[in-house]
Amino acid sequence: MTAATDDFHDGADFGRLPDDDDDGDGTTAGMGWGEDDDGRTTMNQRRMGWRRSDTSKFIKLVNSNRDRKDGEGMCDYFIALIDDTESETGCIIVLLCCDNDGGSHKGRDLVPVRRPWIMVAPCCAHQFNLMLGDYFKENDEAAEIAEQATGLIRWALNHGKVRVILDDVQKETTGITIAFIVANLTRWTTHLLAFRRIQRLKAPLQHAAIVRRNDIIAAQVGAEQQPREKQKLIDAATEQLDLLDSAEFWKGLDTVIEDIEPICLGTNINQRDTVRPDEVILTFGGIFLHFSKYKKPLVAAAMIEMSTSAHPSALTLAAQVTRGSEADTRTRATPEYSTRV
Repeated sequence: MTAATDDFHDGADFGRLPDDDDDGDGTTAGMGWGEDDDGRTTMNQRRMGWRRSDTSKFIKLVNSNRDRKDGEGMCDYFIALIDDTESETGCIIVLLCCDNDGGSHKGRDLVPVRRPWIMVAPCCAHQFNLMLGDYFKENDEAAEIAEQATGLIRWALNHGKVRVILDDVQKETTGITIAFIVANLTRWTTHLLAFRRIQRLKAPLQHAAIVRRNDIIAAQVGAEQQPREKQKLIDAATEQLDLLDSAEFWKGLDTVIEDIEPICLGTNINQRDTVRPDEVILTFGGIFLHFSKYKKPLVAAAMIEMSTSAHPSALTLAAQVTRGSEADTRTRATPEYSTRV
């Protein structure tokens, strides 16, 4: 949520807020991990916090285990969050932003019915997360390549003796040894970084797959003597070594990296507290431009649809702010501006 201080709150205790040298804009954040009364960590808690510049303030921790997660229930929560934040900070909430899943979406749309002066918009960073998932749903070949690349990383990291050989070959061929990056399921940008790292290691990995093939298979088999288990280990190592020697895999990986780069960067850009409205528009425009010339018509059509019509409220709001004189280096939200919108 975005909040603004103004003359309506002359009597508020601003001593509880961090000092700032700008017009008083700030951001509050809800939803997060917490601990219940018994000290157990749970994600069904909502942590309310206030942030200005590089400082933050904890407001409240709410146990939401029994709360309704439908539209009405989420709207009640949003209104309570707004009221608590305004009471605690002496600020006026002018914009509510949240993810676009069922309950949150419906609850967000109900907020302006109760508070007509509050603007609402979906979280664009969350939308880009969903867009990346949709990309892999629409593109079976890309999903297979991503799964193969992820499996390759797991294989290299889960077999210590194999990784020693791969590191040795890196050192011999490039003079340095760099680590693999593990993709995090809930941090989509890490998938781009992980795949880029494999791409960077292509030459030493292929060299190892050819020159040290027998050594790598022997390292994975280890001391296993049972014929059936031994053959499973040989087959598993052979599968990964064949993948490293596959031109089709590397070509597909290059395509996946090129496709997901604007999506992952859009996620990273839009999750920043200081993202500007014009940057929001440009990230969606980047998706449109990339996939408008895409070689697979069905994938192209789906991604263009997502980038142009899936989230009109966020793009409309961003366009309005960008065109207005109120937008300079930051998103400027004021009560006067919200009234005009």
